[in-house]
Amino acid sequence: MRFGSRVCADGILDDAEQAALRRDRADKADAEPWTLDDRVCLEELQYLITGETPRRYGHIVVDEAQDLTPMQARSLRRRCAVNGSMTVLGDLAQATGPYPYTDWERLGTVLSDHGDWRVAELNTSYRVPAEIMEFVAPWPAGSLPRCPIRRPCARWATGPCGPWRPSRGSSSTAPSPRQSVSSAPAMGAPCAPLRSSSPTTPAGWRRSAATWTALIRSRPRGVRRCRSWPPLRPRAWSTTNVLVVEPATIADRGPAGLRQLYVALTRSTQSLTVLHTSPLPEALTPSNDTVEPAPASTEPSAAGGDLPDIGTDLRIRVIGPGPGGRYKVTALSPAVRHPLVLAVRHGAASPRLGDELDCWVFAHESTHCLLTADQRGRQPISPRMAPRYTAALGVLDELIRGEGIVAQDARDRLSELKGMANRVLRRDQADWVDVRRVLGSPDRHRLTLLRDLAAHTHRALKDGHLDADRLKDDLERAGWADALLTARHTLQQRLAAADPQAASGTTPAAAPHTSEPKDPDAMPAIATDTTVPTADASPSLLQALQTAATADRTCKTHEAVRLELMAALLRADLQPTNTPVIDVSCTTKDGHFLYEVLGANRCTYADLRSGAVRLLEINHTLPTPADRLHLILCQPPAEDWAADTLHGIFKVHVLWRTKEGWSGKNTETALGTEPA
Repeated sequence: MRFGSRVCADGILDDAEQAALRRDRADKADAEPWTLDDRVCLEELQYLITGETPRRYGHIVVDEAQDLTPMQARSLRRRCAVNGSMTVLGDLAQATGPYPYTDWERLGTVLSDHGDWRVAELNTSYRVPAEIMEFVAPWPAGSLPRCPIRRPCARWATGPCGPWRPSRGSSSTAPSPRQSVSSAPAMGAPCAPLRSSSPTTPAGWRRSAATWTALIRSRPRGVRRCRSWPPLRPRAWSTTNVLVVEPATIADRGPAGLRQLYVALTRSTQSLTVLHTSPLPEALTPSNDTVEPAPASTEPSAAGGDLPDIGTDLRIRVIGPGPGGRYKVTALSPAVRHPLVLAVRHGAASPRLGDELDCWVFAHESTHCLLTADQRGRQPISPRMAPRYTAALGVLDELIRGEGIVAQDARDRLSELKGMANRVLRRDQADWVDVRRVLGSPDRHRLTLLRDLAAHTHRALKDGHLDADRLKDDLERAGWADALLTARHTLQQRLAAADPQAASGTTPAAAPHTSEPKDPDAMPAIATDTTVPTADASPSLLQALQTAATADRTCKTHEAVRLELMAALLRADLQPTNTPVIDVSCTTKDGHFLYEVLGANRCTYADLRSGAVRLLEINHTLPTPADRLHLILCQPPAEDWAADTLHGIFKVHVLWRTKEGWSGKNTETALGTEPA
């Protein structure tokens, strides 16, 4: 409530609270002293009312991310380009903002817009000496139980400094600042003058802070620079020596005060001195029976009830709106006591209060289970993909037991194994739920280990540096040795049940790439697909599709972009094909892709919608539907929202040609250039 009527606050805030929030209206809008929080909220309102978005960037780097509010995170997400990325840096133990986090789940979900994201932990401190980090090592038990502290350090303090030793006076009366400084241990190496010193005092001690600064400067060896800061100020910098005054007073603010104290104690690059007349906070004096806190987990706890597995069917009732455009629901059958939230696909009809729906568990988030009624992702593994998955699941075991003999298709099978992990991590393919079950329902951490192991092994094979013994150790350390064999056995049983004769033969290769030697000077041939249309495809529909394709290919811009697309796929060591109906099709490590190219100046949403319908019609004529559909434009979409809307409604991915190359979401996947 900045100005105007107080009616909205009546009954919610008392007179004193209203007076604290209210201010008089400025003469001009430009003169309004808007705060950062005001501006973020105003931008959110502008986006919701007009749909306008700020300037976008291909890559955004965010520092001190632990202090972002969810609304600020949404503002940053709007500034990320359609196919952009972010590097987010932060330390949850140093969170001093109004919205403290206990894990990265909430921020990661908002910043990625519920897309793919992962955490990489930096577990070594290169700035703070090990002696100081040992002093604050028990910290999480006192402030953030789920935030790990970086204990390993790359260096120790320079100079003849001994280990941390508390120095206590014998007087029962509180010493004066001069007595405290005079009796304090020497700050820094005794053989060299101090470069800088920064006393940190509790907020509100501005007068005494000046006294501390003057006393430090008056010491016999003195210092060149000495500045006094409240606990919040020094987070963005480091100094040679730090003097923290009365840590108990700083910590008395509760969790926020403890985090501020942690920041102050970890700013030094050489020495830390703590002066206090009151006992140290309990966070700095752990007892011998202190229990090590459990590691943080991004999975919800099942303490409140049985946690339904991903893919479980539920009958639910909508009970009200939830955060982020979602809906709070309650389970009707089967009974689930864990919190449930329903997500509605973009473009789908919003449910009403009291509606009863059939849905399924899509994901486990930190505080609730996320549900969806969209059935995409729940298809069983197809007969075409099952042999490829079976071959991929056994490739690591074969490399370990092969005694130096490497199969010609080993790299293709490793790419397929990485693709299986990515399917579950991204949750964007038709069979990802079934793939997850075959793999043993692993969490994100274990899936990331599998993906990285497959990628590293692929790279080692490519470079000719595969170490089978090391691969065996890495596989066992990651906990995937037995799990992969179990998953392979599961798929082999499925194949045997579906076709006993085929299952008794050899396992087919994971991908259709040829292993024959290639002539580097020869021009790669573009194959013509001989796929036979499905029996229930209407001849009239096929004729109509062929007529439309023939008409499109009279446009030179259309043909230029189509051939550029095929050239890009060939450069990725893939084999694109085409037919009189299909512009381009290609089998990649992620499955069979279908591409439809739109001609010059066909970039409006109406054009995209028409192209998506044709893609679905073409896909209907195939004996086995494609795993991914792509609409290729000769220029960027006329409307910024068109590509996302088309994907939300039709599940069709949109790419377009630019002067620099290709743009759109997941271009690396579409063009087969995603790193192995």
